[in-house]
Amino acid sequence: MIELKSAEQLSKAIARARAGSLFVRFVQFRQFKVENRQNGATYDVNFFVRAGRRFGHCTCKGGERGLACKHIVAAAAVQTGIAAMRRAH
Repeated sequence: MIELKSAEQLSKAIARARAGSLFVRFVQFRQFKVENRQNGATYDVNFFVRAGRRFGHCTCKGGERGLACKHIVAAAAVQTGIAAMRRAH
């Protein structure tokens, strides 16, 4: 689990996500499956809010150690888009 604070905090993961071949699938509210199309591995990513602070969790090795990973960043981009669409309606 990692607290999501800023783009600067996630800058390396953002670069890895942009360079990778990831496919993000929405599962349900704040839950995603992220597939690495290069190796076929799929990871579960979840977002949640506690006491006004935002957190993300990924089932990859880095995510299990509390590191910001490219899977969290990719899913966060999709979550942000979904939230923007909901606000627009």
